[in-house]
Amino acid sequence: MPAIAKSNKKRARRLKEKPESPLVRIFAADKAFLEVLSSETSQTMPQILHSIISKYKRQEFFDDLAGAYAELIADAKAWNEEKEERRLYENTLLDA
Repeated sequence: MPAIAKSNKKRARRLKEKPESPLVRIFAADKAFLEVLSSETSQTMPQILHSIISKYKRQEFFDDLAGAYAELIADAKAWNEEKEERRLYENTLLDA
């Protein structure tokens, strides 16, 4: 394997293992809470923040999805078209 490829793999591995260290201002109470969580879970504060942000992003995605689904159901014509399309695809697996 070329030296450049090995070097890039090593750098990629380091980047995955070591997060950046940008300064972020947070409330003192939140920092104290992170410190408690960190000591209770043996995770670093950046790991905890990453987990919280990931959960937040997932929640936002599913909230948006639920909103879009509610809009679809509220539009009777669009909802009937959706149901008809689903009905057409119900038996597609039986074709195989």
